[in-house]
Amino acid sequence: MARPRGNYAFTAARRDLIIRAALETFGEFGFNGSSLKQVAEVVGISEAGVLHHFGTKSNLLIEVLRSRDDHGTELVPMQGDDGIAFIAGWINLTEYNVNHPGHVELFTTLAAEATSSAHPAHQYFLERYGLVFGVTKANFENMLLRGQLRDGVDPSDLAVNLIALSDGLQLQWLIIKEVNLVEQISGFFKAVLTPEAWADVAGLRAQSAPDLAERIAAIEASLQESAA
Repeated sequence: MARPRGNYAFTAARRDLIIRAALETFGEFGFNGSSLKQVAEVVGISEAGVLHHFGTKSNLLIEVLRSRDDHGTELVPMQGDDGIAFIAGWINLTEYNVNHPGHVELFTTLAAEATSSAHPAHQYFLERYGLVFGVTKANFENMLLRGQLRDGVDPSDLAVNLIALSDGLQLQWLIIKEVNLVEQISGFFKAVLTPEAWADVAGLRAQSAPDLAERIAAIEASLQESAA
């Protein structure tokens, strides 16, 4: 006999709620410094209930990181060769992160822990950095071919510098809130793009602001539904 459809919806909602609780817990205490019991207490269920949905703490961690990435790809196009759209998306994601410090804290804390090859998220971060570097470099290469970068810049170096700047700024921002993430990231792009290309980025951000607001609202709604 088929189970009622509502059971599946309940299970999905419960999983989302656990992921959200784990995001906050892992972000505050790190993976090594937190326990499934803490996550379970936030949700209001038993530790066994968490394990029922995810099997292990490591599995839960990977799902938390994938959930974070899903929100990021809503804002930054990871496919295609439109460098202007990619950069506009990167700035949009930075702006989103400013309003969601828990996501930044999660990433920064876990990335530091995952430098150990024994950490369950080590492979995830290894693959993630490879993907982000490859996509970023490819977009800069396309922009170079289109004359959208200033003279004397190297796409590979720009990709390395941008990722390092973003990660470093996020750490500074968590400690010193006065650091303006959006302003600093925008300043980097403005320094390496031609004036015309930067104007295109600014124009695209202004033009797509209503659509961006809708996408962010959809992300917020999904988070609120998980917390309900």
